[in-house]
Amino acid sequence: MERWYVLRTKRRAEAQVSQLLAARGMTCYCPQLARRRNGGRLRVEPLFPGYLFVRLGSDVEHWKLARWSPGVAYLVGTGRSFVPVPDEVMCALQMRVMAEGAHANGGAFAAGDRVLIASGPLEGLEAVFDRVLTPSGRSRVLVEFVSRYMPVEVDLDDLRQANGQGP
Repeated sequence: MERWYVLRTKRRAEAQVSQLLAARGMTCYCPQLARRRNGGRLRVEPLFPGYLFVRLGSDVEHWKLARWSPGVAYLVGTGRSFVPVPDEVMCALQMRVMAEGAHANGGAFAAGDRVLIASGPLEGLEAVFDRVLTPSGRSRVLVEFVSRYMPVEVDLDDLRQANGQGP
């Protein structure tokens, strides 16, 4: 039976660790909120900086990956036993983050959303949102160019919904 556990990551490595573990078939959750800071710029910040939640079962390989992956400091626990987070607590946390208007990736858009680049050198181009890359709001979108989708990095503030409405 899989349960939620807390991983302590190295400084600002939450997204890196989450992506790495997800690529290896593990379920991770790093609650993030989009907040306006310094002159109205939108910043994506972890709700618990330096921590993320991971679902682990009895598979010893998953435990090894969770503990020894690059960017992981340690699994939270007491001594040699790790303390699981009750499913009810995780559900309440996820509901609370959703109520605050944030997505699991912390941004105003979900992966696959059609967006319009509203300013900068690519102003007016339509793209597909991929993900938020940095806490400052740097994001990756996919722009169609010569029958291929090319990744481009833009600020989250420079994106709007493709239908003309803002985030």
